[in-house]
Amino acid sequence: MVDIDVVRGAMEIIGDAPVDTWIFADDVWYASTDQGGHVDSERKASAQDPVIVADFTDLLGKADKVTFVSDDEDLLRDLHAKVAAKFDAQATIVQSQTYYLDITPVAGNKGSGIEELADAFGISLTRTAAIGDQANDIAMLKRARLAIAMGNAPQSVRDVAHEITTANDADGVAHAIDTFILTGVSA
Repeated sequence: MVDIDVVRGAMEIIGDAPVDTWIFADDVWYASTDQGGHVDSERKASAQDPVIVADFTDLLGKADKVTFVSDDEDLLRDLHAKVAAKFDAQATIVQSQTYYLDITPVAGNKGSGIEELADAFGISLTRTAAIGDQANDIAMLKRARLAIAMGNAPQSVRDVAHEITTANDADGVAHAIDTFILTGVSA
């Protein structure tokens, strides 16, 4: 769970900014609205409809993830900087997309995920590859032996990658596998 002080503090920083708020707690997606351009994709990704709430107070101490949603990239970038400046050491705070600002527990990031997955399969991180296209992929890319950024990735993601593949809409994952991953596999 995200520390309650982080959730409360982030909500205070966000204040009345024109963003939608989503809190994921107890395997339920709670949202300030069921409208907006990103709701349908989250419905598919989470395989559920949001539970609409006007007041998140009872959820602050239960949040596994908090997401603020806005298509105003400058606003979300500014809010990210403010929340991260105060709570970066206490939570993982990233923009998983230009329109999502996510807050998860410190270990709730893809870097911890690749470590746990490699450990579960008994594989050293020196034998892993990761492909990413957004800021929430950076922790994972930093831990993988071979870090590949998608061609459409922002510069901050490209900066931690060893290789750059083609964009998402140009079969970038397939290109990365064929060009960088399979060519490095020895029989």
